[in-house]
Amino acid sequence: MDLGAITARNGRKKTTKTEVNNARSRKKKKEAQNKYQEKNKEVKNSVRQDKRKYMQDLATEGEEAVAKGSIKELYNVSRQICGKGRSSGGPIKDCSGKLKTKHEDQMERWKEYFSTLLNQTASLQRPNISPASQQQSIDKLRASIQIRKAIKALRQQDQTTYHQKP
Repeated sequence: MDLGAITARNGRKKTTKTEVNNARSRKKKKEAQNKYQEKNKEVKNSVRQDKRKYMQDLATEGEEAVAKGSIKELYNVSRQICGKGRSSGGPIKDCSGKLKTKHEDQMERWKEYFSTLLNQTASLQRPNISPASQQQSIDKLRASIQIRKAIKALRQQDQTTYHQKP
């Protein structure tokens, strides 16, 4: 179904909704509500049919991709069916912090970023990291075990008081 028919059907549904809201007597309001329910069912059915047709078209497109041996097309179709689209990425910042919105500028920035990342000189000196004191890590371990035990005891106590019968 084309977009014009869908918008026309939605427009008729909206006018019947305004009739429901503007009805003064109970009888007219009930008639308008029944009319609105019918229009609502029509719109929902047409949307369901359109979605079914769209999925069927995607399935045939996927079958054609398999017949051609095109894995890329099949992958794209499967992503469309699953509803997982690609992220557009959005703007990125250059070295000075300005946003790059144009695709060419972004590609140039990525090129610059990877060239600096991959062309770094390897550091031959090992970093000077002082060894941690063994006593401190054992004290932290004991404290974390005590905290876990206390939380477990509180949870058990809370469950017993919650489930006690009066």
